[in-house]
Amino acid sequence: PIILVNADRYGFVRPRAAWFAEVGVSIVSTMVLRAPLGWAALAEQLYMRVARTCFSSGAVVQEELNRLYLGRDFDLASRYVAAQVTIFVCFGFSAALPVLLPVGALTFAVGYGADKYLLLRFHRTPPRYDSSLAHHVAKVMPYAALAHLGVAVCLWSNTDVTGARVLGVERFPAFLHAGPLYRL
Repeated sequence: PIILVNADRYGFVRPRAAWFAEVGVSIVSTMVLRAPLGWAALAEQLYMRVARTCFSSGAVVQEELNRLYLGRDFDLASRYVAAQVTIFVCFGFSAALPVLLPVGALTFAVGYGADKYLLLRFHRTPPRYDSSLAHHVAKVMPYAALAHLGVAVCLWSNTDVTGARVLGVERFPAFLHAGPLYRL
């Protein structure tokens, strides 16, 4: 492979090969451990169902029983935040760690199944939300592509990682030598 951007020349931070063993493993293991968190909330609700059954005998009036069986509110904002974290980390570092793409897909699949089951079986009926949260998330998502691009440029321009040789400016066509970017 031929490198078109020399990271040392422009002062970029260059990841070394040890980065994969130190930082890369931490990122992947963190995202793998985040995947089953949706089912942890389901396990908590199942535990609460068993606890309610055990403690319902102490209820004296119907209002106390109603409080025991009333589900929690569905927190849509925290689910959006968890989804954004998954997208930014998995997509941002996927140029360096491609295994994050299937890990992210698994995280979304597990979260979807758990949220669907919890919403239908345990949580209260959520209020009607407007589209402002979804529009805000749609505005922020292009920054995940920029993060992906930044990691890709830093990684794939590093000759220590790729083992490629740097293509000198003299090898480019003459019209590129006269451009304003060449004078920088």
